[in-house]
Amino acid sequence: MSVKAIQPSLSVKKRENQPSFGSMSLLQVPVVVMDGIERGGFAASFIIQDGLGFITPRIWKGLTRPPIDPATGLPKPTEYDENGKPIKKYNWDFARKEGVREILTGPSSFFIPLGIVAAVKKYSGAANNIKLNYINGFKDNFIEFASKNPEMNNKALFYENLYENVLKTSINSNLNEGKLSGAKITEIAKNYAQRQINIDEQFEKMKNKSFWSRRQDKKAVKELQKEFVKDFTDLKKQYLPASSDFTTAELKTSGKTVKGSFKDFVNSVRDYTGDAIKNTKKAVSNGGSIEKAVENFTHRRMGTRVLTNISSILGIAVFWTVIPKIYNMGLKHNPAFTEALDKAKNEHAGKAPDSPQKNASKEVSKEVPKEVSFGGGASSFFTKTGKSVFERPNLKKVSDFFELNGPVIPATGMLALLYGACIPPRLVQSHDKYDLAEIVTRDASSFFALMFGAKALSRIFSNGFAKLSGLALNVKPKDHNKSTLTKIGNYLKMNGGVDVLSNGVIESKYSDVGKYKNGINGLLEFIDKNGGNVKKALSLDKNIKQETEKLLGKKLKDASKDEIKAAFSKDSDAAKEITRILKNSKNKLVNSAKTMNSFFGFISTIVLIPLFIASLADICDKMTRRRRAKDIALEKAAAPAAEQQNEKQSCQMPHMCGKNMSQFLGNRR
Repeated sequence: MSVKAIQPSLSVKKRENQPSFGSMSLLQVPVVVMDGIERGGFAASFIIQDGLGFITPRIWKGLTRPPIDPATGLPKPTEYDENGKPIKKYNWDFARKEGVREILTGPSSFFIPLGIVAAVKKYSGAANNIKLNYINGFKDNFIEFASKNPEMNNKALFYENLYENVLKTSINSNLNEGKLSGAKITEIAKNYAQRQINIDEQFEKMKNKSFWSRRQDKKAVKELQKEFVKDFTDLKKQYLPASSDFTTAELKTSGKTVKGSFKDFVNSVRDYTGDAIKNTKKAVSNGGSIEKAVENFTHRRMGTRVLTNISSILGIAVFWTVIPKIYNMGLKHNPAFTEALDKAKNEHAGKAPDSPQKNASKEVSKEVPKEVSFGGGASSFFTKTGKSVFERPNLKKVSDFFELNGPVIPATGMLALLYGACIPPRLVQSHDKYDLAEIVTRDASSFFALMFGAKALSRIFSNGFAKLSGLALNVKPKDHNKSTLTKIGNYLKMNGGVDVLSNGVIESKYSDVGKYKNGINGLLEFIDKNGGNVKKALSLDKNIKQETEKLLGKKLKDASKDEIKAAFSKDSDAAKEITRILKNSKNKLVNSAKTMNSFFGFISTIVLIPLFIASLADICDKMTRRRRAKDIALEKAAAPAAEQQNEKQSCQMPHMCGKNMSQFLGNRR
């Protein structure tokens, strides 16, 4: 099978047979909305979903929450105007507390790492923006490139070397026969190198432009990346089995294989190359060897990357410790009540006395110099740190636990932050026992739902839609059917487990089926092996169903899988027509798969999460009312017992038995 090299171009190729949708159906709304959120970038996506799901419902429920009278345990009685209409009153203190807490907590988990990564990238080097495995993985290829080209003035040669490695590892190493020839690999690698150069040049154009004027350049970069990923995907599709992940790139180095999405790989190569060339040239000009210079650069950059990850985690943790003090400022008591339960206690709520340790930290801070040099000792420290992480497996596991993806904290790191750095400071700064109970109920529940529940429901929805439609919408681990506990674990896992197909993977599987090694049968193999139903899937598009039945000479429902497979193995007009229909990236199967896998994200963002957060607020309100009413009842029940105890003590004086104090004083007059 021949592979044509694709000529690089800044223009975007127009897709053939692209359908025109005069009006958007309701079923397409989830895809359009979720794609729109995704196109806004992670910052926009995070802010929109956090704003709709957490911030808005919590502020509204706080604003409309009637404060409780601590004396009765009941909401404050409704007041009426002169016309007898109830006067609406809002709990501004509670709303402010909720708003400040949510507005500071969610966005800070994104913007703090974003600022730290941007600062370190600017002042230390662009390679700080990429993962440790890539920094270490590019080393061998860069040493080979720099050794053959000491001037290092043609980075296209490095790109060719790197992409040859990717093609051999991602494709040929997974095949026993029918591999790409050496000449073909060289041809494609040169083409990929030029594509990478085009992307680099487009990025260079953005450097000195304002935020708004960069928009067109960013759009051009995204289109170039999209086309690059598509062509790599199509290439893998021609050679590898249908069950393979066509969007993943693999790089072999030092006996290990670095694996990740091809899109991330392209971005990482760009950030790494300029930084590596600059630092290696500087080291070599001072008399060092190329190999030693690259080794030192690799370890130093891994060290600064580790500290970037740690700084981001610590930055969030420290800021989250301060947030409760901020949202409690100005509040003299728990705003769930009309007045303080214990004024003496609540006058000091949110204020912590200066401890010796705190004062000591202030004194130490005065001695810290304003500027820190990153030369000499610091450089050696970073180098040793980076080297230690890769030489010690336990340190590497800890590093991976908190490894950033751009400015995004991994799920494992976020879980540790939420339960280790978010909830404890809130508990310490709680107003009273009622506030403390609400924090435990509200935050522990919402964080668990966010980290585990939402993902599990997304997988369950995907699985249900897969059975309904016949499409393979997710990929399950090999051990999925081992036991019931294993299945439950695969639905709840943050990393691994049931993998719901992303839109990019869906397009790679359900479009351009003619690129499959076995044609349409490649697609049918993927559907069949991943829990789908071939007959149902082919019935989703009436034209595909009609052509398939023409090919079979019988009704699709009456045919067996083997008969369908044999029919598509023949060269016929019907098979060609189905291939043409499924060439388009917006065919019915792609749109259906995207809609089904986007449905839960859409529903959860717009409906489920806001309702869940609002219901938690109501649960906390009712819980506090019940607890306060119960405490009042206990206090009242304890009062007669206290009086009887006083009376018993007074009877120890015979002249006072059976008399209260007023009677006793009256007798004395």
